Amino acid sequence: MANRTDPDACSLRERGRRRSWRAVALAALLVGGCASRSADEPPEQFSSAKKDYAELIEKTEKKHGAATAKRIRAWLRLIKDGGQRTEPEQLQLVNDFFNDARTATDQQEWQRDDYWATPLEFLIKQAGDAEDFAIAKYFTLNMMGMAVDKLRITEVELAPGGETRMVLAYYAAADDIPLILDNANRQILSASARTDLQPVFSFNGKTLWLARVRHDDTGAKEPAQAAPWR
Repeated sequence: MANRTDPDACSLRERGRRRSWRAVALAALLVGGCASRSADEPPEQFSSAKKDYAELIEKTEKKHGAATAKRIRAWLRLIKDGGQRTEPEQLQLVNDFFNDARTATDQQEWQRDDYWATPLEFLIKQAGDAEDFAIAKYFTLNMMGMAVDKLRITEVELAPGGETRMVLAYYAAADDIPLILDNANRQILSASARTDLQPVFSFNGKTLWLARVRHDDTGAKEPAQAAPWR
């Protein structure tokens, strides 16, 4: 996966997504606040309040139907069971779970040009675009206990100079070539094998990187680029 420098384009994309990312972060906090030790018992890192998580499932079933509630239960079981697995197993489980959903545009699902769905919204729709897949996988792996330092949501171009979309990159160690979780390709492959993709920028809950040198991301220090994620 060849890297290139494009700070101006990166800055424009970041500013355009500032509001969407804040919505994702807020939704993640709200989801965490709904969790407790119930029959659908989520892991500890998914719970921060003494409330009955079953209430959320009940409301989901009333509003969206039994099939949707079943997906939420399956997601919680995935998080709980995945916490006992190795990281390669976690990657495969999460990638397979979400890649069963439909690929759809934001216009089709949300009637908007650009909308970043929360994991719950994604599960309710069972459809989304590439960034929705990447965000859902990111949060789910983190809820399993995987450190965010190992995960980066990455915008890529379909080489050369093609359309842009999101994938999730996993770094076993900071200086490793990442593995790529992609809704358009069900195989989890090394970035070096994904010669069809060129990274533009990547981020997680802590920081933002620009793609500069092949197989090497340098932390972006420019306030205009890092501020939205802070």
